[in-house]
Amino acid sequence: MPLPEINRPKILAALSFVFSVPAGYYFLRGDAISAIVFVLLSDFADIAGARIEKRTGKEGWKPFIKMAIDRCADAAIFIGFALSGLVPKGFGIALLVAAIIVPFWAQVLWKRNTRWIFHAAVYLQVLLKYV
Repeated sequence: MPLPEINRPKILAALSFVFSVPAGYYFLRGDAISAIVFVLLSDFADIAGARIEKRTGKEGWKPFIKMAIDRCADAAIFIGFALSGLVPKGFGIALLVAAIIVPFWAQVLWKRNTRWIFHAAVYLQVLLKYV
């Protein structure tokens, strides 16, 4: 029996947020590997939703709602990361603020998604700590 095709961008956007909450939680607990797995799942769901939206022409959330969902997802991840002890708290809080403000203005002004840059910074910090 073939698997059903997930072609609903709204579901994938919501999954992106749902996966980001355990990512933040695992960062707070100090389990960076589990946190990265959930960040990757969150990113995958976000990217898949955007691709499906573009491919099928199905409309996802309205842009301001999608942006709010993405910022809440980023906040969940970066609050856990900032308070995890992987980085100095001041740097973590600065990264949290930048992760919320910069993508918002980049999307508003230039219609560009810069979210991946901040997630790449998290991946790099975890790799540097554990490799």
